[in-house]
Amino acid sequence: MERFKNLLFDSKKTLFSPDIEFINPNLSITFYKSFKSYQKYLQGVFSSLNENEFIAYQYMKLNGMTTTTEYAKKTGREQKAAYRDLDRLLKLNLISSEGENKGRRYKLLK
Repeated sequence: MERFKNLLFDSKKTLFSPDIEFINPNLSITFYKSFKSYQKYLQGVFSSLNENEFIAYQYMKLNGMTTTTEYAKKTGREQKAAYRDLDRLLKLNLISSEGENKGRRYKLLK
């Protein structure tokens, strides 16, 4: 599974995680080649995310839980920028947070 996550998430070449649907008896997997093509597909709250916030959401989708430092190191973002990305997702109720300041962990909700 970790190898699969590494294939899907590379800070230099982001491949957005696919949409996987089971439509009995078939399996449908949709891959999006760019942020803009995926953004066109999405509606509502997701379409209001900028590219960095969307990458943060994809990272959370793959990992489930992270800290600001962990996310910043994995994506190559600066600490403050990583915090802003995760804070925006928190304000949109896409993730939740546990803990205080340096010990804060973020968890995916949707």
